Amino acid sequence: MNDIIHHVFVAICAVVTFAVVRKMLTRQPPAVEDPRSLKSLSIEYRKWEFYHAVATLGFAIALGFLFYLGLQSLAAWRFSKLGPSRFLVGPSASFWVLIAMFLAMVFCVIPSHYVPKIFLGKRISEYTQYNRMRGGLDVSGFSFTLTALVTVATSCVLVAFNLNCYTQVTDREIVIKVPWSFVERRRSFDQIAAIASVKWITAMSGNVVMQPHYAIRFKDGTTWTTRDGLWIAGPERSQQLAEYIAAASGKAINEIESIENLAGVKGQ
Repeated sequence: MNDIIHHVFVAICAVVTFAVVRKMLTRQPPAVEDPRSLKSLSIEYRKWEFYHAVATLGFAIALGFLFYLGLQSLAAWRFSKLGPSRFLVGPSASFWVLIAMFLAMVFCVIPSHYVPKIFLGKRISEYTQYNRMRGGLDVSGFSFTLTALVTVATSCVLVAFNLNCYTQVTDREIVIKVPWSFVERRRSFDQIAAIASVKWITAMSGNVVMQPHYAIRFKDGTTWTTRDGLWIAGPERSQQLAEYIAAASGKAINEIESIENLAGVKGQ
């Protein structure tokens, strides 16, 4: 039920956001009756352009921070519905920072759109014309609107993925949830076949890299590691988690070189 509620919430937020961004960013500025040369406009608006850039950056930082706090609060609320946990492995803060940055890049255009209007007044059309002439920038154009919509849509999908990715360790079992599934994998401690401390991983480049982590093999042949999901944890936290599961399942932690050796580890 919690999964259905938060998916509906994300869908509603996406629709509302699309409508607001489209309305705000597709407004056409007034036409310039007497367009001037780029050189004369540059002399007049060079300093204001710098102030505008600083203001936009400030808005982006402030909005990014607010989005980050909001996303963290949303994640805390979501994971609080899972019930009591000994360990709860959720997405790392860095993933929420990434989404907050994407959203801030889009929404900072909205307040920065009104700053020139407030300070320039009737000259806003001329300043807009200057930006178009200088670099082809048109925040009300179709291309920017499309980019904004794609960015917001991607961010909503990433939020849904993050909220659907966790590993919960309770007093009796391990609950594993991957982003692309609506079903949790539940494994009781007596279903654990072996636990191992792994030294090396094979990177995407094919190189063998030292990256210590822990891996669990269940009796049905499936596995879970402390590298799975969107969790980026330090060695101390990973060790605490592995030691708790080992104590609860009665299995010793074996040492292996790579995950490929996990199948040959016998539980003790």
